[in-house]
Amino acid sequence: MIPGSLRLIKAPANPHGADDSQLFLFEGDPTIAPVREIIPDEGVLLPPPRADLASCPCRLKIFHINDLHGHITQFTTDGEQPVLSRIVSRLREVRRQYRDHPDTGVLVMSAGDDLVGAIFDELMGDDPDSFALHAGYRLFSAAGVDISVLGNHDFDLGTDVLAQAILQDAQFPMLSANLVSCHWLADLYYPAAILVTKGIRVGIIGLTSPGQVRQPLDSNLQMINPLQVIDNLLPAIRPLCDVLIILSHLGYSLSSGSASVRDAGDKELARSLPPGSAHLIIGGHTHNILNEQGLTVDNIVNSIPIVQAGRLGRNLGEVDITFHKGEAAVSHA
Repeated sequence: MIPGSLRLIKAPANPHGADDSQLFLFEGDPTIAPVREIIPDEGVLLPPPRADLASCPCRLKIFHINDLHGHITQFTTDGEQPVLSRIVSRLREVRRQYRDHPDTGVLVMSAGDDLVGAIFDELMGDDPDSFALHAGYRLFSAAGVDISVLGNHDFDLGTDVLAQAILQDAQFPMLSANLVSCHWLADLYYPAAILVTKGIRVGIIGLTSPGQVRQPLDSNLQMINPLQVIDNLLPAIRPLCDVLIILSHLGYSLSSGSASVRDAGDKELARSLPPGSAHLIIGGHTHNILNEQGLTVDNIVNSIPIVQAGRLGRNLGEVDITFHKGEAAVSHA
């Protein structure tokens, strides 16, 4: 691709995900220069805005998890404790409720670190030849997860093994706009995506923390400053969507003590953005439980709500984005 341009392709959406959804992916490197041009692949046409968006009471229900670290279930001295099955039960209930509702879309996202810390890591093997499966990705796919961002610990077992896991078990796209130079992962992740559900175009940009990344041999992966990358990318994506979400594995803020946050956390990211350029930041990495009693003022920065759902699947985040006179805003978190 020419520096300063991205290609727009259409890809099959997760068959278990949002009903009647369309998935568009951006290919290219937004770390080099500001994106000036979006080049659609041959025959690819992004849907226009809904004709009735200014008058209909449209709503998005977004579910989010982060830092599951492979804990799809937990084994304790008291027996097995369900994790993912409880989450899936809630997702199925809501999807069933709104499946035929013309003005309410349901999306499910993971903010990264879907690996490392559970017995199921053993199924990943030591290299692609001994790889069996990525239990998290396989179950996320069956559960209808629509999209995920790469977290720092997702690289821990090797980028070659991670590449095999994405190829074999992930039926949803992996995002990271500020990850570059990793030949193992070439063509297996994207800087951004647009999901269209119930006619609502949802732009999603992924960002990965440069903190606590284990550098596997022969990977050559690099993380570019996320503030620089978002400045290059967001102005080109924003006009193409009705809602813009940043799916972040940067951590809550530079002052967070639970994990290493470098360059910027979600609070610093929000402060750096032009007003109205993003509707929501879905975070991870620092294991914060935010907005447990509802969206709080501390978690609205530069008019952008920030959400995060703790760790190990103990919480499932839920956000409602509601349209009023064609303008979208978070109405509940």
